[in-house]
Amino acid sequence: MNTAHKLPIACIIMASGLGNRLGENKLLYKIQNKPLLQYILETTAKLPFAEQIVVTRHQEVVGLCDKLKVKAILHAEPYQSDTVRIALENLAEFTGYLFCTGDQPFLKASSLEKLCASFLEVPNFIHRTIFENTPGNPVIFPAKFKEELKKKKIPFYDYFENEALTLKNAAITAEGAISLAIDKTHISLSDADCLVFGYGRIARLLSRMLLSFGARV
Repeated sequence: MNTAHKLPIACIIMASGLGNRLGENKLLYKIQNKPLLQYILETTAKLPFAEQIVVTRHQEVVGLCDKLKVKAILHAEPYQSDTVRIALENLAEFTGYLFCTGDQPFLKASSLEKLCASFLEVPNFIHRTIFENTPGNPVIFPAKFKEELKKKKIPFYDYFENEALTLKNAAITAEGAISLAIDKTHISLSDADCLVFGYGRIARLLSRMLLSFGARV
């Protein structure tokens, strides 16, 4: 991609989540001595977006953005759709609007470049990244959807705030990890050495499952 000129695309980083499951603001959680949010800020800064903003409910996030010289908008609205609306209300007219979530530390600038190039070739359609046939974030909306997105005030509910559902999801995820381990390796889990990173709900369940197979965890 030719970066000599600004892309006619605005980059919006959505950083309004509460991160309740972690017990603290996930976006400020440090990975290798760097806040999680900082990774996506540095990655998006590698592309010449026409404008880049962060929309957040957290004063601490605003402080981090100030240090990195990134424009941040602080708000107190409850829904994810509010984050989208507030971002668009504070942006001028561009060909497209790219939305990123703040918790994507492994997103590569090369992926963003390919996504933007794809959008600019066919700018009348919504474009998004895909990994192994699974659609994900970031996503680019063309300008024709701007007013429609601003009008939407759809309540957003985080079902994973429900403890019972979170535990059930953790169990299913741990079972999936066991299935992949059996399918993708040529060793028996019995008497195998297994390393589990972290010790949240999923990791605790996974560790217990591995132990039941006779693995050393």
